Amino acid sequence: MIKAVIFDIGNVIFNFDIDNVIIKYTDNEEERKFIKEEIYRSPEWTGMGLIDIGYISLDEAASQIKDRTNHTHDDLVDNFLSDYVSYGFIDRRVIDLMYKLRDNGYKVYILSNISKEIFDGFNIRDVLSNIDGYVLSYEYHQIKPYKSIYEILINKYNINPEEAIFIDDKKENLDTANKLGIKGHHVIKNDYNSIIDLLREYNVVR
Repeated sequence: MIKAVIFDIGNVIFNFDIDNVIIKYTDNEEERKFIKEEIYRSPEWTGMGLIDIGYISLDEAASQIKDRTNHTHDDLVDNFLSDYVSYGFIDRRVIDLMYKLRDNGYKVYILSNISKEIFDGFNIRDVLSNIDGYVLSYEYHQIKPYKSIYEILINKYNINPEEAIFIDDKKENLDTANKLGIKGHHVIKNDYNSIIDLLREYNVVR
């Protein structure tokens, strides 16, 4: 029986599609490619996850990206890292779902790869005070899909993995969860109905 539901933030609670953002951000094809390859997929961000692990700040990441790209698009780096969060949005349906699950007796947690600056930009600290617990990568210097961050959540809140389901949009993150005994499979990013479908599979919602 499922007793706990664990949510990711990015592309689950917070809807953010890099391809759509890039299209809205600039019409210049060179700049679009630069954003995706040199900023978003950079070693500092999603490559090695240094920002999310909390090893470097966004300002430090910006400085490293500028140096690594020979200062060819310094303004673009600064502008994108400072305001890209504004191009996404919190899916209030997911927040309401989390609260409904709690009202129905389920424990609700968040497990997310995220930096302090980006998390603060989301402005969802009120959500954290209304769920049962959370583990954010920057606070523990650990990151998904490595199992140590899952074990932190499990041990901190005494979660039985066999009674938990995890909602995340990345297959590799769910693979680790499954190996630890946590139920679930990855959902379609930014797709509320995909979350509902998964919960229905385990009779968490009807």
